[in-house]
Amino acid sequence: MLAEENPAPTKSTNKKRRRWLKILLLVLLIVAVLIGLAPAIISTSPVRRMAVRQINGRINGQLSIDSWSIGWFSGIKLRGISLLDQNSQQLASVESVSLDPSYLSLLSDGPDLGRLSVRRPHLEIRFGPKGRTNLEETIPGLELGKSSGKQISFDLQVEDGTVVIHQPDAAP
Repeated sequence: MLAEENPAPTKSTNKKRRRWLKILLLVLLIVAVLIGLAPAIISTSPVRRMAVRQINGRINGQLSIDSWSIGWFSGIKLRGISLLDQNSQQLASVESVSLDPSYLSLLSDGPDLGRLSVRRPHLEIRFGPKGRTNLEETIPGLELGKSSGKQISFDLQVEDGTVVIHQPDAAP
């Protein structure tokens, strides 16, 4: 009976394996750096403007955000938020919003967003003649009082907030 012999790896085979290993390690390093830098990239003005443009394309109003910052350890912070309704009337303004999520929980079905702090929000709700609010008219698909079925949990902290509700004029 003849024994099968495995030929010893040649120098060129070992060289190829090392080259592929180096390429794999380089790709993994680049991916790790991009993940680490993701919050800094997302925090840039061009990305913020692009996101606001996308939102404005989906609502019947005008959203603006003066600045935002996102960090792995510092959470998410937005400043100078303003929302105009379809009649260019102020619907909402907020001095700042900060969110300190557990990023791993965001991957779950019922994410816990952590603490949501809203500083100096001002909301102007106007009821139209058909009983719908300017908020419902500005954000398509929003029906106040109805659940979407998804549960999201967070601890809400509001500082120095105001809500003004305008009823339609009563008929004489």
